[in-house]
Amino acid sequence: MPPKKRYQWDTKDSEFEDDRPSRSQKKRDSTALQRMGEELTTLGSSVLAKMPLTPNIREAVLEWQRLSSHEGRRRQMQYIGRLMREEADPQAVRDALDAIKLGHTGETASFKRSEKLRDDLMNATDAEMDTLLAAFSAEDATEIRDLTAKARNEREHSRPPHAYRALFRKLKSLPAEKHPPMIRDAVILGAGAAGLMCAMTAGRRGFSCAVIDHSPVAGRKVRLAGGGKGNVTNRYISPEWYVGTQKGFPDTLLKRCSTDFVLSMLASFGIEWEEREYGQIFCTVQAARLVESMAAACRNAGAELLFNRTFGEIRHEDGLFSVETSGGTLQAPRLVIATGSPAWPACGATDGGMRLARQWGHKVVPVRPVLAPLLLPESWPLHGLAGVSLPAAVSVGGRTFRFPLLFTHKGLSGPAILQASCFWRQGEALHIDFLSDHPALELMHQPEHGKSTVLGLFKKVLPTRLAERLIPGSLASRKVAQLAKKDREYLALAIHDHMVTPSRSEGMGHAEAAAGGVDTSDVNPRTLESRKQPGLYFAGEVLDVTGLLGGYNLHWAWASGKAVGESWKK
Repeated sequence: MPPKKRYQWDTKDSEFEDDRPSRSQKKRDSTALQRMGEELTTLGSSVLAKMPLTPNIREAVLEWQRLSSHEGRRRQMQYIGRLMREEADPQAVRDALDAIKLGHTGETASFKRSEKLRDDLMNATDAEMDTLLAAFSAEDATEIRDLTAKARNEREHSRPPHAYRALFRKLKSLPAEKHPPMIRDAVILGAGAAGLMCAMTAGRRGFSCAVIDHSPVAGRKVRLAGGGKGNVTNRYISPEWYVGTQKGFPDTLLKRCSTDFVLSMLASFGIEWEEREYGQIFCTVQAARLVESMAAACRNAGAELLFNRTFGEIRHEDGLFSVETSGGTLQAPRLVIATGSPAWPACGATDGGMRLARQWGHKVVPVRPVLAPLLLPESWPLHGLAGVSLPAAVSVGGRTFRFPLLFTHKGLSGPAILQASCFWRQGEALHIDFLSDHPALELMHQPEHGKSTVLGLFKKVLPTRLAERLIPGSLASRKVAQLAKKDREYLALAIHDHMVTPSRSEGMGHAEAAAGGVDTSDVNPRTLESRKQPGLYFAGEVLDVTGLLGGYNLHWAWASGKAVGESWKK
């Protein structure tokens, strides 16, 4: 007779490893390859010839460009993606594409920098001109003064702008480090969801912002989120869906940024949306369109988006933050750290913002991967059920999540586990109810089930492979009516309270978010301004505020970026 006891599988000595990628990782990799394929189709044949591509891929891209029908291009893009997986070196292709964008971005930044300096010189007083030309050599400064004087004379007498154009060419020919620092109302580190929302909000209120990001494009995580469609918010925004050391910290900002606000933003960009189960709201088009719309709105509001820029030393002197970047120095009275968390490093995620916060005396709550699958020990008796999924209730840390659960090659995943991972800590056990909607004891007590075998009964309400593992062989073939009370209680416990202690999570590489971050006890909950350094702000995932699965993290990015952009006063 099986003993009446609660099993908890020991994981301390387990060294279970499996290098096979999870289903979510495969989806992310596939989306990234498709995105690269789309970028390749924008290149000319001469540029394609220099790319690290096989002849098959190069010809497939050229064929896509020759096609005109939407369906033909869709199928050809699928073929390109398949070839990319089989024949290409994705990292080499990514590096080559980034190098092309870096050249374009650098040229644009040089143009804007020279254009602004020219306009400043044209309107400067003598004292202001001395300041603007202080960084140049005496020879260059003299030539620039002469060209400026001639350009002003042309403007005054409505003559052709020959000197005006020559002044621009001269300024553009000078190295970036010779140009005076760009001064803005704010410098924003990070062009993700929070950074873009902050720049867009502040720009529309008349504040000039410079947004710096080391990536070649804005919003890399947003572009890939939700299978490329972006789970942008949730119908049921509430503080209960957020975790952090300081309880109640996000409450005020969540009230000021409702679901309807996000939907109105989508409507203003002409982006349709759909509501799925559990209140999740997705774009009906690729999330890249939302990112590009926000980037365009930022530019229209006067913000400068500076991509492929890394930042180095940051100082605060005479009321200004000075940010040394790979493209020159930026200065502003306000600095916004919106660099995100280290989760999903394949998208360029780092903990740079958290390390920077320490520079200003802020404490950082240790980060850990969340919204990630959990690995289970080799000794776990339910290994080998990869692909089995079912609705379940998973309890940990005082919370219970009733969502689909998925068995993987390494352990468990699915929405129920991803949610539970936000509360799970190393060494804690999960309590899993495989039949939360049907009490097992009631099923066994129903007269119509008395003649069924135990295994036959539970195969009707559980996946067959799972039922075969949960039901002991000594009870599987017995009639339900013949079961003793203790046998029924044992079966109910095995089905409704399966206990297992995970070995670990799959790590930051497979996590959709990271818990922890800049300690919110030293941050104003209404404006997100530092209480240690005036003018320093935080937004998004860099803070110790983490949303659960379902659009809550992106909503926090919108809410926090909006709050920072609305808090400034002229």
